[in-house]
Amino acid sequence: MDAHFATVSLVKNRKMYNLSNENDGLWLCTIRWSQRSRMECYLSRGWKEFCVDNGLEAGNKVMFGVDKNRSSIIHVLIT
Repeated sequence: MDAHFATVSLVKNRKMYNLSNENDGLWLCTIRWSQRSRMECYLSRGWKEFCVDNGLEAGNKVMFGVDKNRSSIIHVLIT
């Protein structure tokens, strides 16, 4: 995940988020923050299921966004 997006959009100590697709489906996801850099994090538990359910494959491009009113939801737009 892009370091700038992570530091600006995500709550640093929050580990649980919901991933949302274009149809407003929700997948529970865990964020793992890197110990090497305070700015890096990884989508862990839940990301693989999201990819399978939405037909994502290696090489697909996605954009991430967070709803300011519901900061626990990460919107994933497949471009």
